[in-house]
Amino acid sequence: MTPSKKSEILLNSPELAMFSIAFHKSQVPGSVTRLEDGLVVDVNDAWCALTGYSKAEALGKTTKSLGMWGQGGRRESTLQALDEVHGKLKTVNLEAAIVTKDGTHRPIQASVTQFEVRGVVLIYCDFVDVRGQQDSSKLLHEKLEFIEKLTNRVPIMLFQFRLRADGTAHFPYVTSGLRRVFNVTAQDLTEDASNAFAAIYPDDVELIWPQIKASAQSMMPWQQEFRIKTADGATMWLHGDGLPERLPDDSVIWYGSLTDITKRKAEQAELERAREMATEKANALTVAMDNMAQGFLTGDASGKITRYNKRFLDMLDIPEGVMQSIKDGAELIQFQKRRGDFGENFIWVETDARATLERATLQMGPERYMRKTRAGRSLEIRTHLLPDGGVVRTYDDVTHFVEAQAALHTSEARYRSLTELSSDWYWEQDEEFRFVRVDGYQNYSEDAGESFIGHCRWDAGARGLTEAQWDEHRRALQSHEVFRNFEMQRQMPDGTVRWSSISGAPIFDAAGEFRGYRGVGRDITEQKKYEDETQRLAFYDTLTGLPNRRLLLDRLAKALATTERSRTRGALLFIDLDNFKDLNDTLGHDVGDQLLEKVANRLVACIRQGDTVSRFGGDEFVVMVKDLHSDVTEAVRQVKTVGEKILDTLNLPFELQGSVHFSTPSIGVTLFSGQHQSVDELLKRADLAMYQAKGAGRNTMRFFDPEMQSAVARRAALELDMRQGLDRGEFALYYHSVMNAKGEVEGVEALLRWLHPQRGRVSPADFIGVAEQTGLILPLGHWVLKTACDQLVVWSQNERTEGLTMSVNISQRQFRQNEFVADVLGTLRQTGASPHRLKLELTESLLVTDVPEAIAKMSELRAHGVRFALDDFGTGYSSLSYLKRLPLDELKIDQSFIRDVTNDPKDAAIALTVMALGFSLGLAVVAEGVETQGQRDFLARAGCEHFQGYLFGQPVPIEDLQLDSVMPGFASTQSHILI
Repeated sequence: MTPSKKSEILLNSPELAMFSIAFHKSQVPGSVTRLEDGLVVDVNDAWCALTGYSKAEALGKTTKSLGMWGQGGRRESTLQALDEVHGKLKTVNLEAAIVTKDGTHRPIQASVTQFEVRGVVLIYCDFVDVRGQQDSSKLLHEKLEFIEKLTNRVPIMLFQFRLRADGTAHFPYVTSGLRRVFNVTAQDLTEDASNAFAAIYPDDVELIWPQIKASAQSMMPWQQEFRIKTADGATMWLHGDGLPERLPDDSVIWYGSLTDITKRKAEQAELERAREMATEKANALTVAMDNMAQGFLTGDASGKITRYNKRFLDMLDIPEGVMQSIKDGAELIQFQKRRGDFGENFIWVETDARATLERATLQMGPERYMRKTRAGRSLEIRTHLLPDGGVVRTYDDVTHFVEAQAALHTSEARYRSLTELSSDWYWEQDEEFRFVRVDGYQNYSEDAGESFIGHCRWDAGARGLTEAQWDEHRRALQSHEVFRNFEMQRQMPDGTVRWSSISGAPIFDAAGEFRGYRGVGRDITEQKKYEDETQRLAFYDTLTGLPNRRLLLDRLAKALATTERSRTRGALLFIDLDNFKDLNDTLGHDVGDQLLEKVANRLVACIRQGDTVSRFGGDEFVVMVKDLHSDVTEAVRQVKTVGEKILDTLNLPFELQGSVHFSTPSIGVTLFSGQHQSVDELLKRADLAMYQAKGAGRNTMRFFDPEMQSAVARRAALELDMRQGLDRGEFALYYHSVMNAKGEVEGVEALLRWLHPQRGRVSPADFIGVAEQTGLILPLGHWVLKTACDQLVVWSQNERTEGLTMSVNISQRQFRQNEFVADVLGTLRQTGASPHRLKLELTESLLVTDVPEAIAKMSELRAHGVRFALDDFGTGYSSLSYLKRLPLDELKIDQSFIRDVTNDPKDAAIALTVMALGFSLGLAVVAEGVETQGQRDFLARAGCEHFQGYLFGQPVPIEDLQLDSVMPGFASTQSHILI
């Protein structure tokens, strides 16, 4: 296509259609050239008339080739001047001379304007022939009309804006398009520029004025984009360009243009929004893909990799830089092959995987397969083909799942092996509580559990439970409750019965629907046996098999509550075997245990079913009888019948180790009804009644008497009083003289007396027995011994009393203490008393048990000088066989034999026999209880040399003790001694 043709197309474009018409009809010579190379695009007829060139001669040529510019470089200087103008519409004015076709130089005034059409920058130039100008105003008018017509057809509005020195402004000239857009008249603008500024957005006005002032100061072009509000209320964006020029009056005028850029702004905003949205979507997609737990890779139909995420790189351990250099699936596979990713752990689900791998395409491989990475992670890879031939491949890390599956298989194997080794078994039931699985039951039974399948627990041969217990179990199952340690029995094929403990929990599916039960079972037969044995040991006597004290107390408490509700009565029979200790000591504990077993059997035979026989301890038994008549008289008759039956039965002979032995019981009975008395109170009452039976001569039965309780209370009060009296120093020693044949005092017997502040002097008969039973005799005995030794020390300091002896009574409980010998010797050392002046008096009952021990203790003390006397001789069960072995120094004849020696031949004979026995054993004999002169004379004639009794004075405190040389009944040969 020729340049002229191109020019026609360019100038005939729709954008310049109206311009072309005005241009060609104008009387002002004008031309349009191309900026790039000066090529003439169009000329009008006036230009042809001025230059002498036809249009055909000009089009397609350059102004340079036509030789129009007479002055060299004029075009270049003009273009430079245009380039210095800012804005889209660039215009400069100049004076020059052109060379016409005939070579004539014609001076002209030219106006050069630069504009752009379809991306091509054009130069419009009009000429005014100075010589031919006759009416400049007419030419100016024509130029303005031409500009008006031009600007009305293009989106450009021209203006002149003048800023006066006083700061006011106006528009000397504007095109009609500007007036129309700003909705003002030419007169409005000529008078005041603010009329046009009223249409501009206030925010933009604040920006425009500083820029105008800056341009006026620097004389640099003004450029700015701003918004106006049009007459129809729409917003229009305008781009303003203005070239400033300072006038002689110091005002500044701008020649400029305004271009409507609303559409471009909208397009830019839309483009920016689209770009931002695309960026946001791309960023969101990238973030989402990179944060996916699943790795993915996409490719097109040719195998080219189009996208992947960070998770994919992490899973396959591929660096980002390496992945960016990989173009397609073939290169990816080759990279992994070189790196050794496809070892024996590369597991496919299809048999032709290796061949597929060799093809090395992105679409290779089955739809789903497993693979292990170099790090040992297990990946599940899925391939999805797209309709356009592309592919999406997803990667899921299923390491935990694979490990869980392996662990599950291992656990199942372990469970199987443990089930086979364990005594427990596992079971499952369906929604109807029918067994569907039983494992491990065969470990203790020939039945492997198949007999349970399809049956409920209550239909599978279980036993040992009441119907109420089964109902409660079924209720728990229906409520889907967890249950533990549900115990039952089951008969084994061999006939034995074994215990089982069952625990279970409900099964629910993912939707929360009940699916049955599962649980474990355990054989607890041995545990049950152990519990039974523990129960027996805890509540039953190991020797007799009877309930022990603990079980009796429990049953008695329940019986009290029962009688409260039923208004009946019950009874306790406290049984103690008479003289059982003698049997143990003489025949041994084995024989004693045999007797206890036989007694237990006989007692059980004497009672009714529902009553209780208990071994309470030692040789004590307690029988509890229930359901007696509510009337107390009838109840006494009923229990008396039971007691007499027991007496008769136990009085029958017992055969023990081939010998016949007799044993009698002492029975104490008390009745009970309701909970008016405690368990301990009832036992205490029965025990008191038993001691009353012993006091009545043994082998009898006594009912509890309230007076017995009073006596016990009195004894308890007396015991408390004694303890307090010992602390308060209420006890004292009285001394009773012992005389020799000459009537001289040779010693004294120390007797304990209690001087109570309220009761007065309490008789030893009232408190010595209580002291023995409660153990108070030990501190009392120690106090007596020390006080007596202290008195011996006092006497030892006087030559008239230094030879006196001190007799001290020793109780059985004192003597049996392991520390007895040490206590006596320690007291002697502490006080400094002479052991040769101390005489310890022992009773026969104290010496009859454990004779070797008694001899050993007496011998040890005798070796230190302590002497011993046998008190109350003749009242016990003396045996000459041990009497001769005891290290005694004297015998004391009991006063019961002395009292009637003068009028009872039998007592006289006994007294004489005792004296003869003592003399024969080399022992001194002391007659106790001498109250008359006749008694003294009879004994003296029989050879007795030592006397003690009221004939010679009563026991008195130390301050009242008189030691006369000749006592009554003897000749007085010495003076009276008062100590």
